Amino acid sequence: APYSTVDYQVSFVVAVTDTGDNTRTDTVTVTVTVTDDPPTADAGSDLTVTERTVATLDGSASFDPEGSDLTYEWTQAFASEVTVRLNAATTARPSFTAPVVSAAISLVFTLRVFDEGGLVSAPDTVRVVLLPDDARVHQAILPEVMAALSNVTSSAINARIASVNSAPATSNLSVAGSNSFAGILQQQADQYAQTRRLNLRDLLDNSSFVLALGEQPTTESCPYREFALGEESTTKNCPHRGLTLFGQASYRDISDESTNDSYSGDLRILSLGFDSQLGRSLLLGGLIQNTQGDFDYALTGSIGSYTLELTSVHPYLALSLLNDRLKFWGNVSFGTGRATITSGASERKSDLEMAGWTMGGSFSLFSVCATDFHLLAEVASTEMNVRSAALVSALDIASFRSKLALEITQVRRNVFGGQLDQNLTVGYLLDDGDSVLDEGLEVSARLGYTRGRASFSMSLYGLSDLDVYEEWGISSEIRIQTVETHGLSFSLKPTYGSSSANTQSTAASLWEAAWTQRQTPDFSPDMQLSATLDYAFLSARGLFTPYVESFLKPADSITTTGLRWRPLSPLSLDFSHTRSNSDEGLLMKVQWDF
Repeated sequence: APYSTVDYQVSFVVAVTDTGDNTRTDTVTVTVTVTDDPPTADAGSDLTVTERTVATLDGSASFDPEGSDLTYEWTQAFASEVTVRLNAATTARPSFTAPVVSAAISLVFTLRVFDEGGLVSAPDTVRVVLLPDDARVHQAILPEVMAALSNVTSSAINARIASVNSAPATSNLSVAGSNSFAGILQQQADQYAQTRRLNLRDLLDNSSFVLALGEQPTTESCPYREFALGEESTTKNCPHRGLTLFGQASYRDISDESTNDSYSGDLRILSLGFDSQLGRSLLLGGLIQNTQGDFDYALTGSIGSYTLELTSVHPYLALSLLNDRLKFWGNVSFGTGRATITSGASERKSDLEMAGWTMGGSFSLFSVCATDFHLLAEVASTEMNVRSAALVSALDIASFRSKLALEITQVRRNVFGGQLDQNLTVGYLLDDGDSVLDEGLEVSARLGYTRGRASFSMSLYGLSDLDVYEEWGISSEIRIQTVETHGLSFSLKPTYGSSSANTQSTAASLWEAAWTQRQTPDFSPDMQLSATLDYAFLSARGLFTPYVESFLKPADSITTTGLRWRPLSPLSLDFSHTRSNSDEGLLMKVQWDF
């Protein structure tokens, strides 16, 4: 029966005709009685959305038993500090844009439906949880933290490998402040006045130590011998047969103010490690790092601060084979920590978990006419997992970096006693992370000539991002030194273009920290000039070396005056004052070799 709001009757007439065309009719009346049931409202499943995203409610599962068309009525229920305006609030699927919130907030919406007869359903509710957009903050800052940590870790491990391979084990201690040493002292005094505690991490910035335990055997007593292609080779410097402890405190300034989404802050990384040489070709060790960062950010619609602390371990090994022609090193990384986002009066904490690995190596291909050809490779992969109640789901931030380079070096001596060094490195870089894919080609060349205590060098550098970025530079350096223990020394280094042209030979240039921070496609070369003048003289109280260093560029100039004093053979002190157009500070450095 058709739908109606009142009772009604329907009459039906039937006619019967025989073969003689005689017809009779009869009528039947059907009375339709209305028994209208109310409709049923279904407000859909609960939702969780982040700020600035569109949330759509869904009441399309509502129905009327008699099948009549429905009219929808959505209202926001229960008192809340946030009120939203629904678009198309009388339809089955209204929507709204989630506002910016400083903490997780629940909104409750009530749905009632009406049929054509005006009957109304019982109300049904749906809960919508609004979360702050912490994911954008993590995704902006953590990749740069991961890149800085990767560089510090690789540098520390490579420095140890190079030290073990190049010289006998020695111990030394270097204690330094930073360019704002006076400011650090004032900060420590203010902190102590308030809390009666000192922050030793700030005082240790840029400090390092190496402590070699055990004896350093002589070449004659070395029990290890190398083998190359089945033949015994000559015995080289014998490795340190003991444990070596080392550590360093590193500081990194991280910022990005090139877009509307900006952030700036600093990262302090304290590294403590140990290693031991097993035989002539194997080095085993481990590195423990504590990373602390403080940042201020201003993302679209969100301003606040970001702090983190991460503790990580990095066991590593280095292996040398084929009489040092093939060298390999690698490490794995594991870390846990916590990040805190503060905006307004809200403070939201997230748990961090880091895992990664790095492998690198070099292979001496061949030598022709005093020219050596080396193949260099390095691959690093890191993933950071972020978990928080302020995130819809766990956030994974991944980074993958690789490089492959060919290095050609040549060293020649002439009849005048001079030495000519030539180096050419061509490398391919790939930086592949979440939503980031950068490829680059880097070329660096260096020509150096040394005779006596005078030297001259020239470097060329070029980097081309295959998509948007180009950078290049050229630099030269002239250095004159009279006598090693006393006398006048002078150096002059002009640079045009990228300061990366100052790079020395090798692969370190292909793994610089700035690579992951290149976000501005505009490169404007300019002229820079640095000069150093010092004079060393002996006295009864040790070796004194006053010096002046100046760095000039179009936007700024930096001048440093200082004094190096070596009162005892293993001890050296360095006091300096640095002044630029915008800042000044003191630097104190103490180094003890023992």
